[in-house]
Amino acid sequence: MPGLKKGKAFKSLQDLEEFIKDVENEQYIQLYKRDSKKISTMLKSCPKKCNNANRELIYYLLTYACYKGGQNFKSRGEGKRKCSTFRDDCPMRLTFRLSPDGQKLILTKVENTHNHDLDKTMFSLLPKQRRLNTDEKKEILRLKTLKCSKALVKDYMQNKTGKKLSLSDISNVKSTSTKSDLSEVVDFLESQAESHVHAFTDANNVLQGIFFQNQQMRNYFSTYPELLVMDSTFKMTQSHIHLYVLLTADGNGEGLVVGSFIMQNENPDFVACMVRVFKSQNPSWARTKIVLTDKVFTERKLLAQEFPDAKLRYCPYNILKIFESNVTTGEMGITYSDRDTILSIFKKLASSKNPEQYKECYDSLIDLNHPAVTKYFNDNWHNCQEEWVQYLEQGRCLHGIPTTHQLHLFTQKIRPLYSLHNNLQDFYRIS
Repeated sequence: MPGLKKGKAFKSLQDLEEFIKDVENEQYIQLYKRDSKKISTMLKSCPKKCNNANRELIYYLLTYACYKGGQNFKSRGEGKRKCSTFRDDCPMRLTFRLSPDGQKLILTKVENTHNHDLDKTMFSLLPKQRRLNTDEKKEILRLKTLKCSKALVKDYMQNKTGKKLSLSDISNVKSTSTKSDLSEVVDFLESQAESHVHAFTDANNVLQGIFFQNQQMRNYFSTYPELLVMDSTFKMTQSHIHLYVLLTADGNGEGLVVGSFIMQNENPDFVACMVRVFKSQNPSWARTKIVLTDKVFTERKLLAQEFPDAKLRYCPYNILKIFESNVTTGEMGITYSDRDTILSIFKKLASSKNPEQYKECYDSLIDLNHPAVTKYFNDNWHNCQEEWVQYLEQGRCLHGIPTTHQLHLFTQKIRPLYSLHNNLQDFYRIS
């Protein structure tokens, strides 16, 4: 027992925390901070003691309790949902108080009795004992990249760390990209031969985004500049980094990556900078005839300004999905049967092969007499038919392949990469 006696003094908070760890490991219990009062909040109540206190101690009063004890919270619910808790009114308490001279924390109250068994096995299964440190998490992420099964990773890490891990512990370890990670990505990309890397920072000189293009990408776009596909933002599944990909197509309709940029957030100013950097590195942009995006791409006005001689096109694959998500029974005040009819008409509108067919479908939509639907369609779709209706797309195919087909093919190729390799360096290395 690590000296559980009243009057024990600690000159630093670190010493006290190490003492608490010793108590936990000795008694096979988990303690938590039950109550506390900080020196900064007690200045008015006890000015003489607190003004001269060692502020690094932080606490004026600090109470630790057993994880099975602590305050009993009264539920405000009706008790219909079954809930479980570790707490069982355990009376164990350790109270520390600032010394009269304000330079130490003194153990002033010891209640070292428990109303439950102290078991080493149960102690090892508690969340705090299973917690993984940074190096252990990196090791798990490395093994995940190698596609090792979770069960094998769990067994390996248990043997290595001695911690009783569960499959959930392994699953919950996710890659997180921070500003320092972006800096590492910049260093990695700049090390690649014949590559152009442009880093963007905010007003505080914090890295926010990276543009990347190598010589092969520049050659692709110089040869096939007629089409530029700016894919809707990919949000890296675990790292929460936004990835934009620029694409063209060769004579066989095969998708070719001609540039990419990643950002901490979708700031329109940074997107504009990225697009202008792309233009500065690729003089062939003046020969671009079609810029293909999806309906949710928020920088369409920017693209129209930066590519004044190109036609902007929507991606039909995403248009139908967006229309379905916006035309809901709740938002539009329609029934489920009405919604099915409206969606069917919209699909016919998108695939209209001539103006007469489009007008016939449009009249059918108006005749349904749903004002909210009519307003939504007129405001968002009717006045830009040339950007999404099939018959108006005729003559705008490149190399005999519809432009939307290249986007679909490319999406199928790129999605497995960014979903499996959430570490940005691994993503760029593999893709």
